[in-house]
Amino acid sequence: MKFGEISIQKAPGAILAHTLKIGKQTFRKGRLLTQDDINLLDDASIKTVVAVKLEKEDLHENTAAQRLAKAMVGPNLVLSPTATGRCNLIARTDGLILIDSGTINALNSTNEVVAISTVLPFKQALKGSVVATVKIITFGVAQSVISECETLIKNNGVPIKLSPYRAKNIALIQTTLPVIKEKILDKTREVTRKRIHDLGSNLAHEEVCKHDRSEVSQALTKCIKSGCDIVLIIGASAIADRGDVLPSAIEDCSGTVEHFGLPVDPGNLMLMGNIKNMTVLGLPGSARSPRLHGFDWILQRLLANIQVTGADLMCMGVGGLLKDIPSRPLPRTRAVQRKS
Repeated sequence: MKFGEISIQKAPGAILAHTLKIGKQTFRKGRLLTQDDINLLDDASIKTVVAVKLEKEDLHENTAAQRLAKAMVGPNLVLSPTATGRCNLIARTDGLILIDSGTINALNSTNEVVAISTVLPFKQALKGSVVATVKIITFGVAQSVISECETLIKNNGVPIKLSPYRAKNIALIQTTLPVIKEKILDKTREVTRKRIHDLGSNLAHEEVCKHDRSEVSQALTKCIKSGCDIVLIIGASAIADRGDVLPSAIEDCSGTVEHFGLPVDPGNLMLMGNIKNMTVLGLPGSARSPRLHGFDWILQRLLANIQVTGADLMCMGVGGLLKDIPSRPLPRTRAVQRKS
């Protein structure tokens, strides 16, 4: 590719590098100059232009961007039309984005003219939203650069995928103490129902019981019999230890506690367990709020059929400081304030 100022006599077939105003007409940068264009330039006494001439081994920016994007596109993603050296990857349905960061970094490192931008891994994508964009910085690029990228993807696999949400049967258990008012239970039910509905599932079963190990065990047993895939438990009192009411009730049902604690705030006092094939999430009171919560990140993965382990939870800390919830009994700023 040759870039620079050239005589208009040598410009037919060249790509205009900068926008030109010729009387009432505008030639935009990136325009493929024709002989008619040259005649207009000559009439306007413009003798040279800054332009790009592609060589035999070069690809036009649009061709290069489309080829690279096509090689990258994974399941449930589609490509946008290509223009100005850019092609977008678009979500075909709602779900979570899975990204191989190492491969994206390797692709961006092949040549400075290759620029691939993506949303963050595990970002929720809505149908029609842009999840990545491929941009060729210059008006052309050597075909060998794109071939190298295609080979890298062939060896590593497509670096961007969308895992769609799948409808599951979800149950909600709320425990009560004398301090818990009925309107709090009602609000929690509606907030949770909307959360679940927005992810393509329904609240299929509900239990309300005392904040008591035996009663929670009985409620869990009913959820098992109802064929629930996921059970959400919001306790009247937050889980303080693996030996507390909710984790003990899970173990009483022959279940296991996979992990207690989450490096996402709000959401620190989350618990994840399993009873046979049923996932149980113990939620802190902050999950009663509709604001983004650590619980949302876990639920999104589960409904996108992405396996979640304790190790996965412990890797959520970077970016895990979410907007605080004012209704919490002790917001994070007040928690560290000392009386003078």
